[in-house]
Amino acid sequence: MGNYLLKSILKRLRIRSVFYGWWIVLACSIITTYNAGVLYYGFTAFFTPLINEFGWSRTSTSLAFGLYRLQGGLAAPVAGFLIDRLGARKMMMAGVVLVGLGFVFLSRIYSLGSFYAVFIFIAFSTSLGFNPVGNYAVANWFSRKQGIAMGILSGGISLCGFLVPLLTWIIIHWGWRTAATAAGIGMWVVGVPLAMLIKSRPEPYGLLPDGETPGNNPKLGDNGASALSQDRGEREFTASEAMHTRCFWLLSLAVLVPFIANAALFVHEMPFLLATGIPVEKAAFVVTATVLISGLGRVGFGWMADRFNKRHLMAIAIAIQSIGVMFFANIHTLWQVFPFLIFFGIGYGAINPLRTVIQSEYFGTSTFGAIQGILIGIWSVGTMLGPLLAGFFFDITGDYRKVFMMLGLVGMAGIPIMLSCKPPTLKRDVLQAARG
Repeated sequence: MGNYLLKSILKRLRIRSVFYGWWIVLACSIITTYNAGVLYYGFTAFFTPLINEFGWSRTSTSLAFGLYRLQGGLAAPVAGFLIDRLGARKMMMAGVVLVGLGFVFLSRIYSLGSFYAVFIFIAFSTSLGFNPVGNYAVANWFSRKQGIAMGILSGGISLCGFLVPLLTWIIIHWGWRTAATAAGIGMWVVGVPLAMLIKSRPEPYGLLPDGETPGNNPKLGDNGASALSQDRGEREFTASEAMHTRCFWLLSLAVLVPFIANAALFVHEMPFLLATGIPVEKAAFVVTATVLISGLGRVGFGWMADRFNKRHLMAIAIAIQSIGVMFFANIHTLWQVFPFLIFFGIGYGAINPLRTVIQSEYFGTSTFGAIQGILIGIWSVGTMLGPLLAGFFFDITGDYRKVFMMLGLVGMAGIPIMLSCKPPTLKRDVLQAARG
């Protein structure tokens, strides 16, 4: 029934000359935007109310987000394996249903242990769908236009910042438990119908990536799948082959170091601004602006990724974000927020589509989910450490400034690492060439 419905939708959309891949981008973007708004970026709105109610330290409260990232990272390789085998729609649906349930559980916690348990459950559920599934689907539906498609997919998340003031408003008027319940119900309302529209690959519907068909593009020939592979010039690595390349580990490390800073910042952004003396409503809108401006980096650098060297673009993005983190460390008044917003927002936003299109270009798409899952697992170490470091330094010193200045400087280390990450050579192709 589901496949019949999807084929009918495809037929109608093709008559209107709209490539269905763009509807995949839209559906995945809306789902990931909502999830990011209430969880990754929205957690900062819950941070202070939880401390006020339970009296937890900032380190112990930050640990929940650290556990979320660690558990999500541990589950990511398994989830990536499942995405390759079960497909995008089933995995996205599972993620949506379970994360919604996790938010309902969050509204019922009464101890630090239950708080941690719920975040571990949410972390596992998030790893099943959302960004990993969206990246997987878009990587398969687009080739020449993959950069801009990834940029739009990622760029939609920039709108999720508007959910932070909404969460803050609900928390102020009805409490954080009501806000958590509303977030869970909203996840089901938004995510379930859109997940039904997602499909893993275009080939079963007579299409090829970017909307090409074998009949209307002589370059593709009659054999769509094999000609497509030639047209892309893909290096189709298995997960094991990718992990045995120097490039895989350089890419892992280059992205890991800026991730430490951005994870710390998004957990502690509102507490930092409140400690600076900025009112809670204005602090919430700063979070909104941070995410909104990231859309410029997501879409702009995604567009450039189809035209310029992706490795160089990633090095530039890391530099811009790191400068933004150092601006953040030196905020004392509201006007000083603006240079932080420009630099951090654009740099942080740019890293997200670039890391995905670089993976696709360097390692291919045949085992995209598994390779992405392993990379996410490695990067989760950084996203776990960042919030813990910031919370620990605040508990010890009573100030965030030195730790964020340090994180900005550490992020700069990703620039030379990324520049040395050149496309790998597939060993079996080298052996075949030698035999030939």
